[in-house]
Amino acid sequence: MLPRLRVLSSPLRLLSGGPPLPPRSISGGRAAAAAATATSSATMDRVRVRRVDGEDTMTVAFPWGDEGDKGGRRQRQLQRSQAEALSGALARIAGGDKKDKKAAQALAKKRKGKKIDETTGEEGQQQGQQQQLEARLLYQGNPVDPATPNVAAWRDGAVLEIGGRRFAVDVNVPAVTSLSLSAAIMAGFPVFPRIEVEFGNARAAELRWSLEDAGEGEKDGGEAAVAEEGGLEVVCRDAVFTPHAGHVGKRLRLRCVPKDGERCGDPVEVTSPNLVGAGPGPCLCDARHAYTRLRAGRGRLRAVSYNVLADVYAQTEVARTALFPYCPAYALGLDYRQNLLRKELAAYNADVVCLQEVDKNVFAEGLRPVMEALGMEGMYRMKERQKEGLATFFRSDRFRLVSRHDVTLAVALQGDPAHGELRQALQKNPRLFRVLTRLATELQVSVLQSLEDERRRLIVANTHLYWHPKGSHVRLIQGAVALRHLELLVSSLALPAPAAPPPLLFCGDFNSFPSSGLVQLLTTGHVGASHPDWSASTVPAEDDDVDGAEETEAGAASSNESDGGDDGGICGRAPVALDLRHELALYSASGEPEFTNFVAGFRGCIDYVLASRAALATEAVVPLPGLDEVQTHTALPSVAHPSDHLALVCDLRFCD
Repeated sequence: MLPRLRVLSSPLRLLSGGPPLPPRSISGGRAAAAAATATSSATMDRVRVRRVDGEDTMTVAFPWGDEGDKGGRRQRQLQRSQAEALSGALARIAGGDKKDKKAAQALAKKRKGKKIDETTGEEGQQQGQQQQLEARLLYQGNPVDPATPNVAAWRDGAVLEIGGRRFAVDVNVPAVTSLSLSAAIMAGFPVFPRIEVEFGNARAAELRWSLEDAGEGEKDGGEAAVAEEGGLEVVCRDAVFTPHAGHVGKRLRLRCVPKDGERCGDPVEVTSPNLVGAGPGPCLCDARHAYTRLRAGRGRLRAVSYNVLADVYAQTEVARTALFPYCPAYALGLDYRQNLLRKELAAYNADVVCLQEVDKNVFAEGLRPVMEALGMEGMYRMKERQKEGLATFFRSDRFRLVSRHDVTLAVALQGDPAHGELRQALQKNPRLFRVLTRLATELQVSVLQSLEDERRRLIVANTHLYWHPKGSHVRLIQGAVALRHLELLVSSLALPAPAAPPPLLFCGDFNSFPSSGLVQLLTTGHVGASHPDWSASTVPAEDDDVDGAEETEAGAASSNESDGGDDGGICGRAPVALDLRHELALYSASGEPEFTNFVAGFRGCIDYVLASRAALATEAVVPLPGLDEVQTHTALPSVAHPSDHLALVCDLRFCD
């Protein structure tokens, strides 16, 4: 059952602010008006006004009634036109709500047939108050002209008076619009709340984490009860909370007070939908975190590249039965894998993170809030016609985003004049050209400005190239398009001469072994027409799902073991052999580990962190888990690792 939000009483309101003032006419004198505004707003109830430019209506909300009333204390909320005259809103407020009207009707029925002095009898007094109830709005002690439009009348510092009872007006107070916790919470794994705030900054919200025994809060289906002072013990006030083994079997509760500078909104609470569970034990990333406890120092950079395995692929029947049959079904679940991924990424203390196979909803609802809590900003580039793509994050206290230069490689190949010569050569093979222009491969490119050194910029590129093991020539051509795009960008940023070109960090899942033509092109700047990848590769059949069958390298490896023949939807040799060059001078900063992708039946190094040779020097590469560690759970993914890939983590030093 999903938790429900509950807005708690405002911390700015006093439940006992003294008896209400006697009824008064809207035409009362200036002295009385001044006396009304002399009362400190801290002792008043609050009127919350939500007013947004461009919207036709505005909301006016305030507490009404008393705890002892038959209807109890309740919240009144009105929707009014911003252009309407104030008099209309005041008339509606003075008229009361349905419960007020029912009470008046009950009183009239009770009095029927009774002969009571209208001026002295109890019922007469109550009815007189009901009849005399009036509402007016004051600003700086003076009544606001009833003809004033609502949009101008309701403002901070105004006071709403209803029958002598006063309410301080607050306009566009910070408000929590969404607050939730993960369905899977495990001991030893950080919990990142998903918070959305209107008229404020979610990162500035005041948080209080507490724990309650199983059973508490169950009566109302997970809705949090009001936490009074002296109630549940607050165990954490940070943006992120990590439960430990002693919290297993308890329910997590979070109280959030939205803020905007000194302004505070109404607190909201939520409880976790499930109890804190036991973790899976040691994870593959635990030993690696010993190398990343400290952040990279000034003039240095920690980069991470990681294919995180899209949920859109992990949840397929093929994944469960053919690709990853050794992985328990619960460990392929998104909530479970997200817990492992959040823990892993948080402890890397990275400055730049490039992720591949990121589901659109995972980025928006999971990764971006988590990374923002870690002090990182992020951008997303979704593959056309697919629900996964690329995500790049950077630490916001070290860099700011200058510009983005993302491109769909197929679109660039078809229409960009920079690729005219390559396009002309490929059009001699119409079938191959059609295949290349149907692929949804993206190149995500971000230009960052250092906040430590205004002279320093950094280009960060992120990609995930075509997956099929018999598509080496396709990856070569995709690589050539990407490199040309980056070459032109580097050249444009080096102007005016003789400015030094900014360094390039090129990360991704390139689906290519160190011996491949693509890696040769990337790291040496040249691959010749005689390279074996041109002759050993084949063209996918035109009815193959070339842009939607990503389903990981495991599927490709298991279905196509050989390099030749017509099988698995592959037909015909590729009559293309090109001489490709570039001048970016890149090297593999992550080295050439034995494997970065490990599944049953396949393992190999296909992921890389590439860097400008003259501008970025590798200082350290965080060691990857060994073969024995990975095979503890047969292969990847597993209960101890969220993806079929391993993250590459490198520390680099700027050479300027």
